[in-house]
Amino acid sequence: MKGGVKIKMFKKNRGFTLIELLVVIAIIGILSTIVLVSLSTARNKANDAAIQADMNQVRAIAEMVYGDNNNYSSLCASGGLCTSSGQCSGNAYTSQLSTIVSDVDNKNGSSHGAPSCYTNGSAYCSSATLNTGSYCIDSTGYAGSKTCSNSTYSCQ
Repeated sequence: MKGGVKIKMFKKNRGFTLIELLVVIAIIGILSTIVLVSLSTARNKANDAAIQADMNQVRAIAEMVYGDNNNYSSLCASGGLCTSSGQCSGNAYTSQLSTIVSDVDNKNGSSHGAPSCYTNGSAYCSSATLNTGSYCIDSTGYAGSKTCSNSTYSCQ
């Protein structure tokens, strides 16, 4: 070019291409899926810990029932925890047990139901279904991942 006008030969890019936008959206989708799966696992573990804490409260209440009556008879009714004063005479803790049953039912998903409870008066066992197994307590002091037996009144 001799003495003429110089022409600039480059384009100005002012945005993203469709492919770039789709790649970014896909990456965000994958990352959000991973986060949601992790949160679901953490939520189940938290609910299981809450159920275990509730069942440990049942153990404390069982010992208070025993202290009041010199037996565990009024702790259980019809295979479940005594949650109505009409079910179990001599149990001054029915409102606490009712709250525990409701909480366990909410934490483990109502399809698993309330904690089971069996007693012969001198022994008891109670177990609840966790989101990842079960949790059992009994009058021997056991607390762990077994289930309650209605024939031996202990966790097996």
